[in-house]
Amino acid sequence: MPIFWTLFWLGAIGFPLMVLLAYLVRSKDGGYEKDTSHIWVTPKSHSKVKDATVRDVWEHNNPGRKWEDHQTNQFIGCSVFLGIIS
Repeated sequence: MPIFWTLFWLGAIGFPLMVLLAYLVRSKDGGYEKDTSHIWVTPKSHSKVKDATVRDVWEHNNPGRKWEDHQTNQFIGCSVFLGIIS
């Protein structure tokens, strides 16, 4: 009978906790928070135009891929990883 209660509490508390942790990994601001390690500059004068966002930098480094797909895949991957270790 103890295995029943272990599985019950793992399902009742563990699964929602796992989903909550995976949700917390996601970007809170939609990727629009400033990335202080990158800035956009004009090509000729090299003067600063604006601070780059996390989303801008990711899309620049991964051309042809969507930020939303990246966030979804990261959420799924984190959920699967937490599900395996729990």
